[in-house]
Amino acid sequence: KTAELAKMSRFLKNEKGVYVPKGMGVSIDVLDLLLNVVDRNGNRNTNALKDFEKAIKDKDYDSAVAAAEKISSFIDEKDISFTRSEFESFLKNKISEFTVPGVKYSVRSSGVGEDGSSNAFAGMGETKLNISSENVYENIKECWKSFFSERCISYMIKSGQLVKPAVLIQEMVNVEKAGVVFSRDKYGSETIEVVYGLGEGLVSGALTPDTINVDINNGEIIEYSVADKQFKIVATKNGIAKEAVKQGVKARALNAETVKRLTEIIRLLEKDSGYPIDVEFGIKEGNIYILQRRAITTFDTSLQKNVKNKKNNAKSGLKQMITVISSDVSKEQDVFVNIGNPGNKDEAISIYLKTVEGGRSVFIVDEKYSYLVKNGQILSLLVERINTDPVIMKKFNSNLPIFNRVDKGEIGILPVSDLIGDAVFEKSVNINIESVRNILSAA
Repeated sequence: KTAELAKMSRFLKNEKGVYVPKGMGVSIDVLDLLLNVVDRNGNRNTNALKDFEKAIKDKDYDSAVAAAEKISSFIDEKDISFTRSEFESFLKNKISEFTVPGVKYSVRSSGVGEDGSSNAFAGMGETKLNISSENVYENIKECWKSFFSERCISYMIKSGQLVKPAVLIQEMVNVEKAGVVFSRDKYGSETIEVVYGLGEGLVSGALTPDTINVDINNGEIIEYSVADKQFKIVATKNGIAKEAVKQGVKARALNAETVKRLTEIIRLLEKDSGYPIDVEFGIKEGNIYILQRRAITTFDTSLQKNVKNKKNNAKSGLKQMITVISSDVSKEQDVFVNIGNPGNKDEAISIYLKTVEGGRSVFIVDEKYSYLVKNGQILSLLVERINTDPVIMKKFNSNLPIFNRVDKGEIGILPVSDLIGDAVFEKSVNINIESVRNILSAA
Protein backbone atom coordinates (compact mmCIF):
# COMPACT_ATOMS: atom_id res chain seq x y z
CA LYS A 1 0.00 0.00 0.00
CA THR A 2 2.77 2.41 0.95
CA ALA A 3 4.85 1.49 -2.10
CA GLU A 4 1.89 2.12 -4.42
CA LEU A 5 1.27 5.54 -2.87
CA ALA A 6 4.95 6.45 -3.21
CA LYS A 7 4.94 5.45 -6.89
CA MET A 8 1.76 7.39 -7.57
CA SER A 9 3.11 10.45 -5.78
CA ARG A 10 6.05 10.56 -8.19
CA PHE A 11 3.93 9.62 -11.20
CA LEU A 12 1.29 12.32 -10.61
CA LYS A 13 3.54 15.13 -9.39
CA ASN A 14 3.10 17.16 -12.60
CA GLU A 15 -0.67 16.68 -12.81
CA LYS A 16 -2.35 19.99 -11.88
CA GLY A 17 -4.82 19.75 -8.99
CA VAL A 18 -4.03 16.09 -8.25
CA TYR A 19 -2.22 15.06 -5.05
CA VAL A 20 -1.19 12.09 -2.98
CA PRO A 21 -1.13 13.06 0.72
CA LYS A 22 2.34 12.88 2.28
CA GLY A 23 3.16 9.88 4.40
CA MET A 24 5.59 7.19 5.50
CA GLY A 25 5.53 3.45 6.01
CA VAL A 26 6.44 1.26 8.98
CA SER A 27 7.67 -2.05 7.58
CA ILE A 28 6.87 -5.53 8.92
CA ASP A 29 10.45 -5.72 10.24
CA VAL A 30 9.71 -3.12 12.94
CA LEU A 31 7.23 -5.30 14.81
CA ASP A 32 9.56 -8.29 14.53
CA LEU A 33 12.37 -6.18 15.97
CA LEU A 34 10.34 -4.81 18.87
CA LEU A 35 8.96 -8.23 19.80
CA ASN A 36 12.46 -9.68 19.85
CA VAL A 37 13.84 -7.08 22.24
CA VAL A 38 14.28 -8.12 25.85
CA ASP A 39 12.35 -5.85 28.22
CA ARG A 40 13.48 -4.75 31.69
CA ASN A 41 12.03 -7.90 33.21
CA GLY A 42 14.07 -10.10 30.92
CA ASN A 43 11.06 -11.21 28.88
CA ARG A 44 11.30 -11.93 25.19
CA ASN A 45 8.45 -12.88 22.89
CA THR A 46 10.40 -14.58 20.11
CA ASN A 47 8.75 -17.94 20.73
CA ALA A 48 5.25 -16.50 20.49
CA LEU A 49 5.95 -15.24 16.98
CA LYS A 50 7.35 -18.61 15.93
CA ASP A 51 4.43 -20.41 17.59
CA PHE A 52 1.95 -18.18 15.78
CA GLU A 53 3.51 -18.76 12.36
CA LYS A 54 3.67 -22.52 12.96
CA ALA A 55 0.03 -22.63 14.07
CA ILE A 56 -1.09 -20.82 10.92
CA LYS A 57 0.95 -23.21 8.79
CA ASP A 58 -0.49 -26.23 10.64
CA LYS A 59 -4.03 -24.72 10.51
CA ASP A 60 -4.20 -25.02 14.32
CA TYR A 61 -6.72 -22.33 15.28
CA ASP A 62 -6.55 -22.72 19.09
CA SER A 63 -2.73 -22.56 19.17
CA ALA A 64 -2.76 -19.54 16.85
CA VAL A 65 -5.19 -17.69 19.14
CA ALA A 66 -3.09 -18.51 22.22
CA ALA A 67 0.09 -17.25 20.56
CA ALA A 68 -1.72 -14.15 19.25
CA GLU A 69 -2.90 -13.25 22.77
CA LYS A 70 0.71 -13.35 24.01
CA ILE A 71 1.87 -11.16 21.11
CA SER A 72 -0.92 -8.60 21.67
CA SER A 73 -0.14 -8.51 25.39
CA PHE A 74 3.53 -7.87 24.65
CA ILE A 75 2.65 -5.07 22.21
CA ASP A 76 0.68 -3.41 25.02
CA GLU A 77 3.44 -3.90 27.63
CA LYS A 78 3.71 -0.72 29.71
CA ASP A 79 7.26 -1.31 30.89
CA ILE A 80 8.68 -0.69 27.43
CA SER A 81 12.29 -1.29 26.54
CA PHE A 82 14.75 1.37 25.45
CA THR A 83 14.44 0.18 21.85
CA ARG A 84 10.72 0.84 21.82
CA SER A 85 11.19 4.30 23.35
CA GLU A 86 13.85 5.01 20.78
CA PHE A 87 11.56 3.93 17.95
CA GLU A 88 8.69 6.10 19.19
CA SER A 89 10.99 9.13 19.41
CA PHE A 90 12.37 8.44 15.93
CA LEU A 91 8.83 8.12 14.59
CA LYS A 92 7.74 11.53 15.92
CA ASN A 93 10.83 13.22 14.50
CA LYS A 94 10.34 11.60 11.10
CA ILE A 95 6.69 12.63 10.90
CA SER A 96 7.60 16.23 11.68
CA GLU A 97 9.89 16.28 8.63
CA PHE A 98 7.08 16.01 6.08
CA THR A 99 4.15 17.78 7.73
CA VAL A 100 3.40 21.07 9.47
CA PRO A 101 2.41 21.39 13.15
CA GLY A 102 -1.24 20.75 13.92
CA VAL A 103 -1.84 18.34 11.04
CA LYS A 104 -3.77 15.16 11.85
CA TYR A 105 -2.98 11.72 10.45
CA SER A 106 -4.57 8.53 9.25
CA VAL A 107 -2.88 5.39 10.56
CA ARG A 108 -3.66 2.55 8.17
CA SER A 109 -2.74 -1.09 8.56
CA SER A 110 -1.53 -2.92 5.49
CA GLY A 111 -0.94 -6.65 5.24
CA VAL A 112 2.04 -7.26 2.99
CA GLY A 113 0.62 -8.59 -0.28
CA GLU A 114 -3.00 -7.80 0.66
CA ASP A 115 -3.54 -5.63 -2.42
CA GLY A 116 -2.45 -8.30 -4.90
CA SER A 117 -4.68 -9.62 -7.64
CA SER A 118 -5.83 -12.86 -6.06
CA ASN A 119 -6.57 -12.37 -2.39
CA ALA A 120 -9.19 -10.83 -0.14
CA PHE A 121 -7.36 -9.79 3.04
CA ALA A 122 -7.65 -6.07 2.33
CA GLY A 123 -9.73 -4.24 4.94
CA MET A 124 -9.26 -6.73 7.79
CA GLY A 125 -6.64 -4.63 9.58
CA GLU A 126 -7.53 -1.49 11.57
CA THR A 127 -7.62 2.02 10.13
CA LYS A 128 -7.46 4.98 12.52
CA LEU A 129 -8.43 8.45 11.31
CA ASN A 130 -7.79 12.02 12.45
CA ILE A 131 -4.98 11.09 14.83
CA SER A 132 -2.69 13.69 16.45
CA SER A 133 1.08 13.23 16.17
CA GLU A 134 1.29 12.49 19.92
CA ASN A 135 -1.03 9.50 19.50
CA VAL A 136 0.36 7.99 16.29
CA TYR A 137 2.41 5.30 18.05
CA GLU A 138 -0.51 4.12 20.19
CA ASN A 139 -2.58 3.74 17.03
CA ILE A 140 0.21 1.88 15.25
CA LYS A 141 0.01 -0.62 18.10
CA GLU A 142 -3.73 -0.99 17.51
CA CYS A 143 -3.07 -1.67 13.83
CA TRP A 144 -0.47 -4.31 14.73
CA LYS A 145 -2.83 -6.02 17.16
CA SER A 146 -5.65 -6.14 14.62
CA PHE A 147 -3.64 -8.65 12.59
CA PHE A 148 -3.75 -11.06 15.53
CA SER A 149 -7.54 -10.89 15.93
CA GLU A 150 -9.65 -14.05 15.69
CA ARG A 151 -11.15 -12.79 12.43
CA CYS A 152 -7.74 -12.38 10.79
CA ILE A 153 -6.53 -15.70 12.19
CA SER A 154 -9.55 -17.43 10.63
CA TYR A 155 -8.75 -15.86 7.26
CA MET A 156 -5.08 -16.82 7.41
CA ILE A 157 -5.84 -20.42 8.30
CA LYS A 158 -8.53 -20.71 5.64
CA SER A 159 -6.37 -19.17 2.91
CA GLY A 160 -3.11 -20.77 4.04
CA GLN A 161 -1.50 -17.31 3.84
CA LEU A 162 0.45 -15.80 6.74
CA VAL A 163 -0.10 -12.04 6.51
CA LYS A 164 2.36 -9.80 8.35
CA PRO A 165 1.41 -6.26 9.36
CA ALA A 166 2.92 -3.11 7.97
CA VAL A 167 1.49 0.32 8.82
CA LEU A 168 1.03 3.46 6.74
CA ILE A 169 1.04 6.89 8.40
CA GLN A 170 -0.43 9.54 6.12
CA GLU A 171 -1.36 13.19 6.38
CA MET A 172 -5.11 13.41 6.97
CA VAL A 173 -7.05 15.45 4.40
CA ASN A 174 -10.56 16.45 5.48
CA VAL A 175 -12.08 15.91 2.07
CA GLU A 176 -15.57 17.13 1.18
CA LYS A 177 -16.35 14.05 -0.92
CA ALA A 178 -14.73 10.64 -1.20
CA GLY A 179 -15.17 7.48 -3.17
CA VAL A 180 -13.71 4.63 -5.16
CA VAL A 181 -13.27 4.13 -8.90
CA PHE A 182 -13.29 0.70 -10.54
CA SER A 183 -11.34 1.36 -13.73
CA ARG A 184 -13.40 -1.09 -15.78
CA ASP A 185 -16.08 -3.71 -15.37
CA LYS A 186 -16.82 -6.81 -17.47
CA TYR A 187 -18.54 -4.57 -20.03
CA GLY A 188 -15.46 -2.36 -20.41
CA SER A 189 -16.84 0.76 -18.72
CA GLU A 190 -15.76 2.53 -15.51
CA THR A 191 -17.74 2.73 -12.27
CA ILE A 192 -17.45 5.51 -9.67
CA GLU A 193 -19.00 5.32 -6.21
CA VAL A 194 -18.94 8.53 -4.15
CA VAL A 195 -20.29 9.86 -0.84
CA TYR A 196 -20.16 13.17 1.01
CA GLY A 197 -17.49 13.48 3.70
CA LEU A 198 -14.74 10.97 4.44
CA GLY A 199 -14.43 7.70 2.57
CA GLU A 200 -14.92 5.71 5.78
CA GLY A 201 -18.67 5.97 5.23
CA LEU A 202 -18.34 4.11 1.93
CA VAL A 203 -15.64 1.62 2.96
CA SER A 204 -17.56 0.58 6.09
CA GLY A 205 -20.82 0.20 4.17
CA ALA A 206 -22.56 2.69 6.49
CA LEU A 207 -23.55 5.01 3.63
CA THR A 208 -25.12 4.40 0.23
CA PRO A 209 -23.07 6.11 -2.50
CA ASP A 210 -23.96 7.82 -5.75
CA THR A 211 -23.06 5.35 -8.52
CA ILE A 212 -21.77 6.63 -11.86
CA ASN A 213 -21.17 4.55 -14.99
CA VAL A 214 -18.60 6.20 -17.27
CA ASP A 215 -17.38 5.73 -20.85
CA ILE A 216 -13.64 5.14 -20.44
CA ASN A 217 -12.85 6.51 -23.92
CA ASN A 218 -14.09 10.05 -23.35
CA GLY A 219 -15.06 10.33 -19.66
CA GLU A 220 -18.71 10.97 -20.55
CA ILE A 221 -21.35 9.85 -18.05
CA ILE A 222 -23.37 6.88 -19.30
CA GLU A 223 -25.63 6.62 -16.27
CA TYR A 224 -25.80 8.46 -12.93
CA SER A 225 -27.69 6.95 -9.97
CA VAL A 226 -28.18 9.52 -7.18
CA ALA A 227 -28.35 8.19 -3.61
CA ASP A 228 -30.39 9.78 -0.83
CA LYS A 229 -27.43 11.20 1.10
CA GLN A 230 -28.83 11.93 4.57
CA PHE A 231 -25.54 11.55 6.47
CA LYS A 232 -21.78 11.85 6.04
CA ILE A 233 -18.69 10.93 8.08
CA VAL A 234 -16.61 13.95 9.16
CA ALA A 235 -13.45 14.59 11.13
CA THR A 236 -13.88 15.86 14.69
CA LYS A 237 -11.45 17.10 17.32
CA ASN A 238 -10.79 13.59 18.62
CA GLY A 239 -11.62 11.31 15.72
CA ILE A 240 -14.57 10.98 13.34
CA ALA A 241 -18.36 11.20 13.67
CA LYS A 242 -21.58 10.84 11.70
CA GLU A 243 -23.19 14.15 10.75
CA ALA A 244 -26.45 15.05 9.02
CA VAL A 245 -26.21 16.46 5.48
CA LYS A 246 -27.78 19.92 5.33
CA GLN A 247 -27.60 20.64 1.60
CA GLY A 248 -27.53 18.48 -1.52
CA VAL A 249 -29.22 15.40 -0.07
CA LYS A 250 -30.65 14.47 -3.46
CA ALA A 251 -28.11 16.29 -5.64
CA ARG A 252 -25.31 14.74 -7.69
CA ALA A 253 -22.13 14.52 -5.65
CA LEU A 254 -19.91 14.93 -8.74
CA ASN A 255 -20.47 17.14 -11.77
CA ALA A 256 -19.61 16.08 -15.33
CA GLU A 257 -16.36 18.08 -15.37
CA THR A 258 -15.04 16.38 -12.22
CA VAL A 259 -16.05 12.94 -13.52
CA LYS A 260 -14.13 13.56 -16.74
CA ARG A 261 -11.01 14.77 -14.93
CA LEU A 262 -11.15 11.87 -12.49
CA THR A 263 -11.46 9.44 -15.40
CA GLU A 264 -8.39 10.98 -17.06
CA ILE A 265 -6.38 10.35 -13.90
CA ILE A 266 -7.67 6.78 -13.60
CA ARG A 267 -6.66 6.05 -17.21
CA LEU A 268 -3.12 7.26 -16.42
CA LEU A 269 -2.94 5.14 -13.26
CA GLU A 270 -4.35 2.08 -15.02
CA LYS A 271 -1.87 2.38 -17.87
CA ASP A 272 0.93 2.75 -15.35
CA SER A 273 -0.25 -0.39 -13.51
CA GLY A 274 -0.85 -2.43 -16.62
CA TYR A 275 -4.08 -4.00 -15.32
CA PRO A 276 -7.59 -3.02 -14.11
CA ILE A 277 -7.51 -1.18 -10.78
CA ASP A 278 -9.70 0.27 -8.09
CA VAL A 279 -8.65 3.64 -6.73
CA GLU A 280 -9.76 5.42 -3.56
CA PHE A 281 -10.01 9.19 -3.92
CA GLY A 282 -11.11 12.31 -2.10
CA ILE A 283 -12.04 15.81 -3.30
CA LYS A 284 -11.46 19.06 -1.44
CA GLU A 285 -11.77 22.59 -2.81
CA GLY A 286 -11.70 21.22 -6.36
CA ASN A 287 -8.49 19.24 -5.88
CA ILE A 288 -8.39 15.46 -6.29
CA TYR A 289 -6.53 13.39 -3.68
CA ILE A 290 -5.52 9.84 -4.56
CA LEU A 291 -5.54 7.67 -1.43
CA GLN A 292 -4.97 4.11 -2.65
CA ARG A 293 -4.55 1.95 -5.75
CA ARG A 294 -4.83 -1.82 -6.04
CA ALA A 295 -5.65 -4.51 -8.59
CA ILE A 296 -9.33 -5.39 -8.98
CA THR A 297 -9.43 -8.81 -7.31
CA THR A 298 -12.71 -9.91 -8.92
CA PHE A 299 -11.90 -8.85 -12.48
CA ASP A 300 -10.47 -12.20 -13.60
CA THR A 301 -11.66 -15.19 -11.61
CA SER A 302 -9.43 -17.51 -13.64
CA LEU A 303 -6.21 -16.14 -12.12
CA GLN A 304 -5.85 -18.85 -9.49
CA LYS A 305 -6.43 -21.54 -12.12
CA ASN A 306 -3.78 -19.99 -14.36
CA VAL A 307 -1.29 -19.88 -11.48
CA LYS A 308 -1.86 -23.58 -10.78
CA ASN A 309 -1.40 -24.41 -14.45
CA LYS A 310 1.85 -22.46 -14.55
CA LYS A 311 3.14 -24.35 -11.51
CA ASN A 312 2.39 -27.62 -13.25
CA ASN A 313 4.04 -26.41 -16.46
CA ALA A 314 7.16 -25.46 -14.50
CA LYS A 315 7.81 -29.13 -13.84
CA SER A 316 8.08 -29.79 -17.58
CA GLY A 317 11.40 -27.93 -17.84
CA LEU A 318 10.17 -25.13 -20.14
CA LYS A 319 12.51 -22.15 -20.45
CA GLN A 320 11.86 -18.50 -21.07
CA MET A 321 14.46 -16.21 -22.63
CA ILE A 322 14.14 -12.45 -22.22
CA THR A 323 15.94 -9.73 -24.11
CA VAL A 324 15.77 -5.99 -23.41
CA ILE A 325 16.94 -3.56 -26.08
CA SER A 326 17.09 0.24 -26.23
CA SER A 327 15.43 1.83 -29.23
CA ASP A 328 13.14 4.62 -30.37
CA VAL A 329 9.68 4.04 -28.91
CA SER A 330 6.45 4.84 -30.71
CA LYS A 331 4.12 7.11 -28.75
CA GLU A 332 1.21 4.86 -29.69
CA GLN A 333 2.80 1.78 -28.16
CA ASP A 334 1.26 0.51 -24.90
CA VAL A 335 3.42 0.45 -21.78
CA PHE A 336 3.97 -3.06 -20.43
CA VAL A 337 5.15 -1.84 -17.02
CA ASN A 338 6.82 1.18 -15.44
CA ILE A 339 10.00 0.66 -13.41
CA GLY A 340 11.55 3.22 -11.07
CA ASN A 341 14.77 4.72 -12.42
CA PRO A 342 17.55 3.46 -10.10
CA GLY A 343 19.45 6.71 -10.67
CA ASN A 344 16.53 9.08 -10.18
CA LYS A 345 13.86 8.22 -7.62
CA ASP A 346 11.43 10.77 -9.11
CA GLU A 347 11.47 9.22 -12.59
CA ALA A 348 9.73 6.14 -13.96
CA ILE A 349 11.07 4.20 -16.95
CA SER A 350 8.47 2.76 -19.32
CA ILE A 351 9.13 -0.75 -20.60
CA TYR A 352 7.32 -2.02 -23.69
CA LEU A 353 6.80 -5.62 -24.75
CA LYS A 354 7.81 -5.77 -28.42
CA THR A 355 7.21 -9.42 -29.25
CA VAL A 356 6.76 -12.90 -27.79
CA GLU A 357 7.78 -15.83 -29.95
CA GLY A 358 7.97 -19.32 -28.53
CA GLY A 359 10.17 -19.15 -25.46
CA ARG A 360 11.62 -15.71 -26.19
CA SER A 361 10.30 -12.27 -25.30
CA VAL A 362 11.78 -8.96 -26.43
CA PHE A 363 11.23 -5.76 -24.42
CA ILE A 364 12.25 -2.26 -25.47
CA VAL A 365 13.02 0.94 -23.58
CA ASP A 366 13.80 4.42 -24.82
CA GLU A 367 17.27 4.91 -26.31
CA LYS A 368 18.24 7.36 -23.55
CA TYR A 369 18.26 4.45 -21.07
CA SER A 370 20.70 2.35 -23.13
CA TYR A 371 23.32 2.55 -20.38
CA LEU A 372 20.90 0.87 -17.95
CA VAL A 373 20.28 -1.86 -20.50
CA LYS A 374 23.98 -2.51 -21.00
CA ASN A 375 24.76 -2.79 -17.29
CA GLY A 376 21.77 -5.08 -16.66
CA GLN A 377 19.90 -2.81 -14.26
CA ILE A 378 16.72 -2.64 -16.36
CA LEU A 379 16.47 -6.40 -16.50
CA SER A 380 17.16 -6.86 -12.81
CA LEU A 381 14.26 -4.54 -12.00
CA LEU A 382 12.01 -6.09 -14.64
CA VAL A 383 12.74 -9.59 -13.34
CA GLU A 384 12.00 -8.53 -9.78
CA ARG A 385 8.65 -7.04 -10.86
CA ILE A 386 7.65 -10.16 -12.81
CA ASN A 387 8.71 -12.45 -9.98
CA THR A 388 6.83 -10.57 -7.27
CA ASP A 389 3.73 -9.19 -9.00
CA PRO A 390 1.23 -11.91 -10.01
CA VAL A 391 -0.73 -9.53 -12.23
CA ILE A 392 2.37 -8.53 -14.20
CA MET A 393 3.43 -12.18 -14.27
CA LYS A 394 0.11 -13.11 -15.82
CA LYS A 395 0.27 -10.20 -18.26
CA PHE A 396 3.79 -11.29 -19.28
CA ASN A 397 2.63 -14.66 -20.57
CA SER A 398 0.08 -16.88 -18.86
CA ASN A 399 1.25 -19.95 -20.79
CA LEU A 400 4.79 -19.89 -19.44
CA PRO A 401 5.87 -21.63 -16.23
CA ILE A 402 5.42 -19.64 -13.05
CA PHE A 403 8.56 -17.86 -11.88
CA ASN A 404 9.69 -18.70 -8.37
CA ARG A 405 10.41 -15.83 -6.02
CA VAL A 406 13.88 -14.94 -4.78
CA ASP A 407 12.87 -15.14 -1.12
CA LYS A 408 12.01 -18.84 -1.57
CA GLY A 409 15.58 -19.65 -2.59
CA GLU A 410 14.82 -19.77 -6.30
CA ILE A 411 14.57 -17.24 -9.08
CA GLY A 412 12.65 -17.59 -12.30
CA ILE A 413 15.02 -15.59 -14.51
CA LEU A 414 18.73 -15.12 -13.91
CA PRO A 415 21.14 -12.86 -15.83
CA VAL A 416 23.89 -14.33 -17.96
CA SER A 417 26.65 -12.13 -16.57
CA ASP A 418 29.16 -12.39 -19.43
CA LEU A 419 26.84 -10.77 -21.99
CA ILE A 420 27.33 -7.11 -22.88
CA GLY A 421 24.71 -5.10 -24.73
CA ASP A 422 21.47 -7.04 -25.07
CA ALA A 423 21.30 -8.88 -21.77
CA VAL A 424 19.59 -12.27 -21.79
CA PHE A 425 17.93 -13.90 -18.79
CA GLU A 426 17.27 -17.62 -18.62
CA LYS A 427 15.07 -19.64 -16.28
CA SER A 428 17.07 -21.44 -13.63
CA VAL A 429 16.04 -23.12 -10.38
CA ASN A 430 17.68 -24.01 -7.08
CA ILE A 431 20.23 -21.22 -7.43
CA ASN A 432 22.10 -20.39 -4.23
CA ILE A 433 20.07 -17.60 -2.64
CA GLU A 434 23.09 -15.54 -1.57
CA SER A 435 24.54 -15.55 -5.08
CA VAL A 436 21.21 -14.32 -6.44
CA ARG A 437 21.04 -11.51 -3.89
CA ASN A 438 24.62 -10.52 -4.66
CA ILE A 439 23.80 -10.30 -8.37
CA LEU A 440 20.72 -8.17 -7.77
CA SER A 441 22.43 -5.89 -5.26
CA ALA A 442 25.42 -5.45 -7.56
CA ALA A 443 23.11 -4.47 -10.38
